[in-house]
Amino acid sequence: MNIYQYTDLNAAKNILSTGRLWATHYRYLNDKSEVVHGVEILVDSVADEKKLSEVGRRCMKENALSRLDELNIFVSSLCLAGDELTMWRTYGKCAIVFDMSLITLAITCDGSFRQNSVMSCIYPKSPGDVALSSPGFLSLPLLYEEYFLGLFKERFISSLVYSSIAIKHPSFYTEQEHRVVVSLENADNTPIFYRDRNGIKVPYIELVLPQSCIRAVVIGPGEDQDDLALDMDQFLASNRFDHLKVYKSSIPFTG
Repeated sequence: MNIYQYTDLNAAKNILSTGRLWATHYRYLNDKSEVVHGVEILVDSVADEKKLSEVGRRCMKENALSRLDELNIFVSSLCLAGDELTMWRTYGKCAIVFDMSLITLAITCDGSFRQNSVMSCIYPKSPGDVALSSPGFLSLPLLYEEYFLGLFKERFISSLVYSSIAIKHPSFYTEQEHRVVVSLENADNTPIFYRDRNGIKVPYIELVLPQSCIRAVVIGPGEDQDDLALDMDQFLASNRFDHLKVYKSSIPFTG
């Protein structure tokens, strides 16, 4: 199965030539409130299953939001939506095609880190739409019993916060997003870099990406599609990416 990252031509060239993907700190995603919403949804799901009182629910939510502020969580977005017009219009005219199984198994980063994974996003409209029996949340009820009610409350809260990164607003369902998520503790030594975005220093880390994960490059619709495809072909040839092909989106350009 293929999975995609939509971006612009220069960013795609950088990913291919360096074998690195950038993962941005969650506070600097397009909408930080989405992460907070995910935490609140997941807390409510656990609270409903465990039949917590309103005081218990409020306490867990306060602990989770406080822990969210303490964690360094970095996110890089991939999606299953291939050759999707909305994605082209929103994120750029170039998409790198990855082998989903390989990237899930192989992607990592330099240095030490708390945990990393590739999460399949869900798009619940309410806490009742979150199935705690699903793979992404299966451990939470058990961790609640073992840790939250025991001596290691922070471990449960950290796991809940980490898992909540997979929750997105239902209006983004068509993206079918998967998120590469890396959590760092203060003691970890994964290098953190900064890039400028409109005068703001945005923290990010570099994810190491084996070349075997990359399958192809797709150029999106547009008047310059042929020029961009030729440019990418020449780039691949000059950098000896002989195994990679460039495809053009089949979506007609409508202006």
